[in-house]
Amino acid sequence: MRPASRISAAAYALGASVVPASAFVASPSGGSRALGTARPDSDWDIGLYYRGRFDLDALRALGLRGHLAAPAEWGPIMNGGGWLTVDEQAVDILLRDLDVVERWSREAEGGRFEIHNVEGHLAGMPTYVLLGEVAANRVLWGALPSVRYPIPLRESAARRWRWNGAFSLVHAAAHATRYDRAACSGMLARQRCRLRTVCWRRAASGC
Repeated sequence: MRPASRISAAAYALGASVVPASAFVASPSGGSRALGTARPDSDWDIGLYYRGRFDLDALRALGLRGHLAAPAEWGPIMNGGGWLTVDEQAVDILLRDLDVVERWSREAEGGRFEIHNVEGHLAGMPTYVLLGEVAANRVLWGALPSVRYPIPLRESAARRWRWNGAFSLVHAAAHATRYDRAACSGMLARQRCRLRTVCWRRAASGC
């Protein structure tokens, strides 16, 4: 069996094992695999969407090698999950609380969102990333709510990222006057990422 087939089989087994115990709603395969942009060394993203309480013991019982993080251990947006290994392939487990996803979906309808400090995200992680995950995911088991990128969010997100990017440049200039190269470079990198976010949103929305 090819690696992709083995991982897919493991994903289905994962869903079948967790559903009865944890009010598990859906197991989407996300990230580059779902988008068709994966490289041979890309990992696999498996999302576990649930309501209410999620029992991490249901994942521990599978006996897979790796690290598991309880709900909320990674913060209110990333939530929890794990970095596991299946047939020598890296598999990321992403826990998502559907009540949180639906809350930020409602907020997005009115153009409202927050930006959280999350490791690995220089510009910060906006709460509407939860909508993007649902839209990009390929559901393997169960059902997920339909989502869209509302016009008020397109407008408010562009304004917010432009403002944040401009403010990063202000700080970069201040650090430059003090010859603090590390801080200046850091703020310039942050501004670049924020500008890229604006451009990506414009391309994604067709505006």
